[in-house]
Amino acid sequence: GRRRRPARTAEAARARRPMANATYIADLRRSDPTWSPVAVEAQAVAAAVEAVAVGSLLERADVFQPWAHNRFVLDGPLLQVFRDEADAELGMPHASLLMCGATVAEISPASDGGRTVHPFVVTHPTSPRAYNFAAGSAEEARTWVDMLR
Repeated sequence: GRRRRPARTAEAARARRPMANATYIADLRRSDPTWSPVAVEAQAVAAAVEAVAVGSLLERADVFQPWAHNRFVLDGPLLQVFRDEADAELGMPHASLLMCGATVAEISPASDGGRTVHPFVVTHPTSPRAYNFAAGSAEEARTWVDMLR
């Protein structure tokens, strides 16, 4: 499996931002070999930026695959897809999509295993893949489509 980095809170990242104490930095490097001042600063900046939207949507790779629940964070022009809440808290996205230049198209509602889903597709001119997402209601789908455009 993949190795997970220890969770760092935004408050801890902000507290470490001054980086004045060399002993403190050396202690951090010994306790976490993947630590770097650049990563801590990036986390602090990311924590300071408010996400535009956070929520759960359905996603599937193609029409022959079942829908899977994923956590989505729209942060400016960047849409991040997380497999679950734990990955979202750790800041470890499954996928990241730059929405600049992307096309978002709504598709008519479909029945899926006894439930109605409201799908939409995101495509980008630099990617051959079409990203299939769906919401549980027409209102939720319309909100996400409007935000992604």
